[in-house]
Amino acid sequence: MALFLVTVLCGCASNTGNARIRSQSKRSMSRIITLNVTTKAEVREALGNPDSVSFSKENLEIWTYSFSRVTVNADTFIPLYNLMSASTTVKSRVIMIVFNLDGVVVNYDLKTKKEISSWGLLH
Repeated sequence: MALFLVTVLCGCASNTGNARIRSQSKRSMSRIITLNVTTKAEVREALGNPDSVSFSKENLEIWTYSFSRVTVNADTFIPLYNLMSASTTVKSRVIMIVFNLDGVVVNYDLKTKKEISSWGLLH
């Protein structure tokens, strides 16, 4: 019974994407990447393969890494109440890294976002 209550109160969570960037911050990224110095090989070693690769109009290569954690909030597990209100929380992190034609990082950006989605008769 206690395990059931802990599970219900904590909610359920699901992770998708590159777990290596789960806890990256702008500060930790600055230890991994030095502009105009760090190469593709060094980025790949630190973060793994990118989730996607694209190119700018100037033919610069852009690597994108992403990670999301979806948590079903506790109100979703309360019988009857969950008909009135239920919710999930999505925390996401995206890192975009731009390489010059020589394969050296010229720019990067890290964005984090938290969204709460609610549904039910009260919403």
